[in-house]
Amino acid sequence: VGLPRVADYNRSDQTGIGYVQRTIRDGRRASAADSFLTPARHRPNLTVLTQRNVRRVLIENGRAVGVECHAGAKGETLETWRAEREVLLAAGGLQSPQLLQLSGIGPGEWLREAGIPVLLDCWAEWCAPCHMLAPTIDALARDYAGRVLVGKLDVDANPATAARFEIRGIPTLLVFDHGQLVDRLVGVQPRPALEARLAPLLAAAR
Repeated sequence: VGLPRVADYNRSDQTGIGYVQRTIRDGRRASAADSFLTPARHRPNLTVLTQRNVRRVLIENGRAVGVECHAGAKGETLETWRAEREVLLAAGGLQSPQLLQLSGIGPGEWLREAGIPVLLDCWAEWCAPCHMLAPTIDALARDYAGRVLVGKLDVDANPATAARFEIRGIPTLLVFDHGQLVDRLVGVQPRPALEARLAPLLAAAR
C-alpha cells in the first residue's frame, strides 16, 4: 500500500505500518507491576508504600537527597524520606518533568509564561519557628496545587541562594510573580495573611 514499516512506535515519526507493541505473558496482558514489581516484592531491600503523592525532590547543594510526599487517602500528612545513596525518579513521561519543575529543576520561563506565582519558604532544620509555620505552608501547597508553586529552601544546605536573596532571618517567605521577587514576609505568618498576599497575583493570572 506504499506505507513504510515502523519498527518502533516510540520513535518521533510514527507514520507507517508495524506490529503493535504489547506486554504479553502466557496469553494475558502483563502490566509493569506484574512484570517487574511483583517478582521483587519479597526482596529485603524493597519497601512499597501506597497512598503517597510525591510533592517534590529534596535538593541540597545541587544533589537530590530525598523526597517529600503527602501521605494518606486525602494527603493529610506530610512525610520526608531521605536517601542513603541516590534518588531514582520514574514517574513517567508527564509526571517526571512535572515533579522536577515542582522541585525547582527545569526552565523557569515555563512558570513565568504560565503566570504561576511561587511561594518560597526559607527555613532550616534547627529553626523552631520554621517548624511552627510548616503545617501552614504544607496546607497551602495542597490547597493551591496547580495555581501556586510552593517550594522550600534550606538555607543551611543552600547558602549561596540564601545570600542571593539576602535572607537574614528565618522563616522568610519570598513571593515571586513572573520570575520577579514581589513580596517578602519574615517570621511566622497566619494563613489568611499569606492568602492575602497571593490573592492579587492569582486574580491577575486568570
